[in-house]
Amino acid sequence: VWENLTSSRKKSIKKPPFLLYQEADMVVRLVRDNFTTETSEVLVDNIESYDAVKSFMQMVMPRFTNRVKLYKDTTPIFSRFKIEDQIESLYQRKVSLPSGGSIVFDSGEAMVSIDVNSGKTTSASQLEETALKTNLEAAEEIGRQLRLRDLGGLVVIDFIDMFHKKNQTLVEKEIKKTCKLDKARVNISRISKFGLLEMSRQRLAPPVQQGAFVQCNSCSGTGVVRSLNYVVIHVLRKINEHLANEKVKKLTVEVSSDITEYMLNNKSAFLLDLQEKLKFKLEFLSKPKLIWTDFKYHVTKKTSEELENLELNTTNTSTQTEKSKSEEGQIRHQNKGRDSNKGRRSRPTQRKRYTRRTPNGQRFDRKAVPSQIGKSGEGKGLSSRQDVSDMVSRETIPASPPLPLRVAPKPEGGSENLIDRITGFFGKASKDGDSPSSGADS
Repeated sequence: VWENLTSSRKKSIKKPPFLLYQEADMVVRLVRDNFTTETSEVLVDNIESYDAVKSFMQMVMPRFTNRVKLYKDTTPIFSRFKIEDQIESLYQRKVSLPSGGSIVFDSGEAMVSIDVNSGKTTSASQLEETALKTNLEAAEEIGRQLRLRDLGGLVVIDFIDMFHKKNQTLVEKEIKKTCKLDKARVNISRISKFGLLEMSRQRLAPPVQQGAFVQCNSCSGTGVVRSLNYVVIHVLRKINEHLANEKVKKLTVEVSSDITEYMLNNKSAFLLDLQEKLKFKLEFLSKPKLIWTDFKYHVTKKTSEELENLELNTTNTSTQTEKSKSEEGQIRHQNKGRDSNKGRRSRPTQRKRYTRRTPNGQRFDRKAVPSQIGKSGEGKGLSSRQDVSDMVSRETIPASPPLPLRVAPKPEGGSENLIDRITGFFGKASKDGDSPSSGADS
């Protein structure tokens, strides 16, 4: 290359500046960067590209020129070798493994995280074997995907947990072996106690996804959008914010079609009350592909004459409201006084039950003398001890004398037991002693 550059400079008759060297096209660069001694053949389906690659191989690696071949089949070369499916897999977040597991790639600002998921296992004894097999397949595929996707920077791989140290060593050796084929500088650490392996890869080119995708207008690259309820609440807050100024005559809101439909179906009553209360007009202008961050609010202000009329109407309305409130207060106060007097007259007296002992030893129950309640005054009831004592003195019930005890006859045998002695003693006492005079002494 240097000899050709020097000779072209000497043979050139142009005055500087002029072109000395030009980089080869993409096909030649691809062969230059990826061709190794282990490559069996290079197939090219275009005659011009074939000639360019052939001349490059004769100049750089003449002994491998016979490995460059022209593809003449009618079937497209990518379809023949299923290259299209492999290219499409580069843009997928999830890559499947032969054993049933999968690898998930997530690219962030700080690092690239790779999660290894295992397939199905039939028993608990095969957990370690399944984890080792899946991790070995993942280590081989990760090294290949890093080269194809051009992922660089800090890379963190979350392997499936393995309990044996020797299995972790096997996985580390496998990923180091795979990364030896990479032309970028790669630095690999050991698997930590959390099952994470950290590695760094040199950035040689922008990632493949950067040239194949553009940023989403709705989510700005985050992958999520605002919910409908959140956007509706945001619109209502913006409407209240613009209505804080009392000079608003008309408010036109430019929103998406789904927001307009939701407002008319679910918030129509609220919006009508708001328009009637604040004396303004609200309109929704629907635009199908408008995102919530681009919603617009157009305000039409009221004129000075309309503001003066509104102030006069507000003053008259407030005066009438105050008068009506004062009249209602007076009427309510009068009705309250009438209700209170009526309640005092018709309120039933709370009756309590009194049980006292009368002077002659009998118990008095106010339920037992309903006639005295009527005599003491209808509707007044009993409220003091004096009333109870008066009723007791007027309702004295004399106590009846106790019945005399009968004396049991003596048995003919002349022998008396203890019961006979006690019965005879009480009978003799009733004859000799004085009889009780009142029920209280007995």
